[in-house]
Amino acid sequence: DGVTSIGDKAFYSCKNLVSVDIPDSVVSIGESAFHHCTGLTKITIPDSITCINHATFYNCARLTSINIPDGVTSIGSSAFCGCTKLKNINIPDSVTNIGDNAFGYTAIYNDPKKWENSVLYIGKYLIKAKESLSGDYSIKEGTRIITDRAFNSCNGLTSITIPDSVTEIA
Repeated sequence: DGVTSIGDKAFYSCKNLVSVDIPDSVVSIGESAFHHCTGLTKITIPDSITCINHATFYNCARLTSINIPDGVTSIGSSAFCGCTKLKNINIPDSVTNIGDNAFGYTAIYNDPKKWENSVLYIGKYLIKAKESLSGDYSIKEGTRIITDRAFNSCNGLTSITIPDSVTEIA
């Protein structure tokens, strides 16, 4: 208690780190703070956090679930990229920005059953479209956010229909 921030790369590559309980006094977690902590299986993120920065949990290969607390407004690029066992993610409505590849190569990303017509959604968030997506595409109703570079390299797309529910295109 009393710690207010975790700096950039603070626990970078601490491969034997298994669990982390971040106290409510922490208001910021730096970029790559837990990058390549391959033994990490459990992390508790307090409600005091408003931003999960670039590559914060990159390649935490044993992390299976994450509860992003209400109040988080931004998830940085590659924040959970490479978390190959991450299959349960709760993204609250407070999130208004999700960076490129934030959930790339997670268990959700790698599960073909999670892709709907070549597009990956997590809850109300359109995460990524496969480069093979072509023709006309209608984003599903209820989608709130289209993440950064979601349609990157979708050269075959001819049109996209965006429903009124979308409030942010990153």
